[in-house]
Parts: sequence; C-alpha cells; structure tokens
Amino acid sequence: MKKVNAIAWNTRKAYPIAFKLVHILRRHGFSVYDLANVGKQNMINLLSKTKLFLDIGIHPGRDRPIREAIALDNIAIVNNHGGYYYFEDCMIPSEFKWDCYFDCKTDIKGYASIIDNYLENYDYYIKKFQNFKQYILEEPSIFLGDMEYLARTLIRWGVN
Repeated sequence: MKKVNAIAWNTRKAYPIAFKLVHILRRHGFSVYDLANVGKQNMINLLSKTKLFLDIGIHPGRDRPIREAIALDNIAIVNNHGGYYYFEDCMIPSEFKWDCYFDCKTDIKGYASIIDNYLENYDYYIKKFQNFKQYILEEPSIFLGDMEYLARTLIRWGVN
C-alpha cells in the first residue's frame, strides 16, 4: 500500500498534551487517524498507509502498537517515560522519544513543525528505524531459540 502524509495515533493512555498536539496538527491540515477500538485489520490497514505513529502517553512496559507501527514502516514518536525510556524495550533513536512531562507543554507548535519535517523527509527518517524493525521481525525466531535452549538446559539438569 502506498504511504501518505498521514499520522496514526494511540489515544489509549494518552497524555492531555497529546490531544492538544493532535488538535493543532488537524487544524494545520494534517490527516490524523485515531487507533482507538479500530480492530486488528483496520489497525493494519491504517498503519500500512500512514507514515508516522504518535504515542505520547503512560507506558508501564513494552507495548505492541509501536512495534506494529514500526514493522509497517512508520516513524514513531513516543514519550521518554515508562517502558519507552529503556532502549532495550523501545529501540528507537532518542530524538523520537520526547519528554512530554515538560518539553511538549512549552513548545507544542514547534513539535507540530518537527512532525511536518518528519513527514516531508520520510525516506530519510524511516531509515533510522530499520534496525528495530529487523529485530521485531526476528523476535519470533529469537523466542523459539531461547525456548529450545531452555528446554535443553532443563533436560541436562534432569528437570522434567
């Protein structure tokens, strides 16, 4: 599916500042799609056509939506708190992890300009996500390999 200059955003657990940012983006003519309760197939369809995924909210741990967005070639912008803070859990470059406790409140229009830059220069910025995308695509194999190793180790130890 052809990518368009559109944004998908996760409203679940979103900070109030995210709603303000989306309002400004829409007011400036950006197409922004809300991913709340859209269902699996509609989420795949939306993320297949959007270029950017916005998820600024509370994240206690690893979340699937960002992984799905990156696997479907979206630039991802997240907050830098909770599970997204740790590179091991969210392997995106730090420039895409925004401090939305403070920074977003002071220059929300500036962030809209940054998003516009990401969309206009999509081919450049999406390359920064390729290592994480590759890891996401390899995760099932990594998991199976880890389980095989665990099973062999338990057998070697005599654990049934």
